[in-house]
Amino acid sequence: MGLLDDLKHQADSVLVQKRASEEDRTQKLQASHARMKAGLQYWVDFFKALNVVKPEIVRNYYIEGSTQLANLVQCDYNVNSRRVSVEHHDYIDSIELRFRCVSSEGVTIEKESDILVNRLREHLWTHGLKFEVREIRKEGSYVERGIFTIAGEVVVRLTFAAHVEDSRISLTVRNFERLGEYTYLYDAEEVGPELLEEIGKAILAQPNRLRTIGRRQSEGLSSWRGPARRASDASTVS
Repeated sequence: MGLLDDLKHQADSVLVQKRASEEDRTQKLQASHARMKAGLQYWVDFFKALNVVKPEIVRNYYIEGSTQLANLVQCDYNVNSRRVSVEHHDYIDSIELRFRCVSSEGVTIEKESDILVNRLREHLWTHGLKFEVREIRKEGSYVERGIFTIAGEVVVRLTFAAHVEDSRISLTVRNFERLGEYTYLYDAEEVGPELLEEIGKAILAQPNRLRTIGRRQSEGLSSWRGPARRASDASTVS
């Protein structure tokens, strides 16, 4: 085999591998999109019904483990989706479910010292809570005391995200049942009617298996972590 023939053979091998890789990715995209599309329709219908029925679902949240935002009622259910374009085809990349838990009554917390005031301020910002703070300064210099007035409102987000490379879908819940963020991991084929119903039960505060359903949950691969912000767009339902 001559030099040119050898190079042509190598080029053909690279092209074959590239086509196989592209076909594999396309198949994974299509499979993930099918699951996400079915899920999107489920949540659009689910939240439309919730906005009409308006069941009274009450939640309580603890701030710094002691102060409680109590008797917050769920309302204002919305669904958003984000799509990506691959070779002129649109695929659903993420779905965000959003609702508020509100009460006409908030809480007041006082903190002594500049360090504790800043720590609480950062804690409230991190979890997206609305608040006002009145700082009392010692002779106009450092903060001696801070009085926080925290609104009775918590925004809850549940975000599905497709991870095509390893054929999985994640569900990140923020401020759901407690302040903070938790991520569940699923194989793409697990995201079906059974899982959607368990998530729906959790949203309705009914007994559910959300924390245990799915292979990755049983293997302990889900994770609790600090909140993160994620933007979504399109397909808003209110």
